[in-house]
Amino acid sequence: MSDQKLTPAIGDRRRGHEIGYTSGRHLYEWHACAGCGVPRWARIERGEVARPKCPACGHRAGRQPRRLPPLRPGGPQVGDTAGDWQIGRRSPSGVQRKYRWTACVDCGWERWVIIGYGRRWAPSPRCRKCANRRQAETPRVGPENGRWAGGRYVMKTGYVTVWVSPDDPMSAMIGPGQNSRHVLEHRLVMARELGRPLRRREVVHHRNGVRSDNRIENLQLFPSQRAHRLWEAAIARAAKLAVVPPAVRVDPGPDYAWQPSLF
Repeated sequence: MSDQKLTPAIGDRRRGHEIGYTSGRHLYEWHACAGCGVPRWARIERGEVARPKCPACGHRAGRQPRRLPPLRPGGPQVGDTAGDWQIGRRSPSGVQRKYRWTACVDCGWERWVIIGYGRRWAPSPRCRKCANRRQAETPRVGPENGRWAGGRYVMKTGYVTVWVSPDDPMSAMIGPGQNSRHVLEHRLVMARELGRPLRRREVVHHRNGVRSDNRIENLQLFPSQRAHRLWEAAIARAAKLAVVPPAVRVDPGPDYAWQPSLF
């Protein structure tokens, strides 16, 4: 292989198979981009270069490449701007983008940050590592979150969940391995009525069978799931006699002391 083939000069022409292109029968010319001056192989059509501009500069009609000052020989300084073709970053879509050499306000790490050409939001003053650490240290939860929608969510099963603040005494009903801070609304309503968090084994029953109807008049508390099933079985047995068993409700009494170990 000759040196002429390895280092082509401006104006040299080759067939596609000679430069490794799949379209081997087409003719290509080593042409300098009319916008940025970067040489590349350009296809020849009707004896002329089909696209005088590279994809980064854009070859669409009426589009003019933006001129930026050359980079400093000693390296970029904070505040310097450059095009994507100057720092080796090319957009797959061929859209030109502008970058600024910016320092992180927390750690001082310097890097190129995209600032223009269709970007509608301001660049972050922090690098990605510092931004993630800041978000982890001060998470925006509850009403402080930008996506806050009220904290009430209706599940597919028909039950309603409600967001509970970490400072709320009823937050003790949230399980230790539960990532979400949501509690079933019917359990929360009964807990606020009793003035204490419910035990995990305690069951709250809807009298009318509507799971989204969480009025205190429609709720009934059972000490365990076994008591709940016995009560439902008693209703099934007494349905033929049209006799409804009396309501069961747990009253902790004035001397009751709640122990977290029981939950």
